[in-house]
Amino acid sequence: MAENGRAQISKSIEGSPGIEINVFAQESGIDNAPSIAFSPRADSIWPHQSIVVLADIYRVAGLYDLKYKISADQIYLAIARQTHSWKIHAFPLNYYDLSGVSANFSLDTPKNSGAKSPKLC
Repeated sequence: MAENGRAQISKSIEGSPGIEINVFAQESGIDNAPSIAFSPRADSIWPHQSIVVLADIYRVAGLYDLKYKISADQIYLAIARQTHSWKIHAFPLNYYDLSGVSANFSLDTPKNSGAKSPKLC
């Protein structure tokens, strides 16, 4: 989480009464290279790592549909953003390490490792 992330979340949520989904920016990078900022838009995918959703949404809409192994979060958020209030905040809430396992995932990787291939949809 970004420095002062918890304080920024609280400040953003308190400053946006009535907003049910708070979407924050994210930074990404690898090794010592400069960070790359990702600022989500209304028509883009939203980085699930930097979204704060009120618990009431899950109580009403349910949880992710896990039959969609990779896209469950984006499908859920695509539906939720149509029926719930949301706001995008410019503050980068987290740092996504591009050298991590999921950043380098390839559909060929499971074949090479002996793992089962993921079900995309």
